[in-house]
Amino acid sequence: MTMAGILRTTGGAVAHQLISTLGVMVLSGQLIFTLCAIARTWNPSISPRLASRILTEIPGFPVQAVIGLLLGFLLAEFFRRWVMPRVMVWMWVLPLALLCLAVLFPPMNGASLFAHYAGGSTVPANRFLSALSYSFPFVAAAAYSVGAKVAERLNRPAQ
Repeated sequence: MTMAGILRTTGGAVAHQLISTLGVMVLSGQLIFTLCAIARTWNPSISPRLASRILTEIPGFPVQAVIGLLLGFLLAEFFRRWVMPRVMVWMWVLPLALLCLAVLFPPMNGASLFAHYAGGSTVPANRFLSALSYSFPFVAAAAYSVGAKVAERLNRPAQ
């Protein structure tokens, strides 16, 4: 591989890592807050707090997972002629490594690791910054990678 190819692959990997984590976070926030603002025109009791609760208090971050899945699929479709889809399916590795480090050094509050990082007590009042800073990027990047893999499989020629 040439130096230009290495730089292109590395730059693509860094860009896709940022898109799969920060991009999904920003896109899901914009989408949910916009939908809540539109819904507020019909029902004034819908507040921005509802959007915040949808984004951060549902265990497993399903909104971000769906956005990551769709974004990974669409970008893999767009980049299918280049090397990027092969890079895109590995975006889950770095967030998983960070999550594993967080599991090795667990919280000192006595909660189970599953409950702490992905499970039941996800109310921000009891919550920790760690669930948002470790679990969320992994969920978003894993969904992004799955979307890219699905697009890659659908575009593979029949053998």
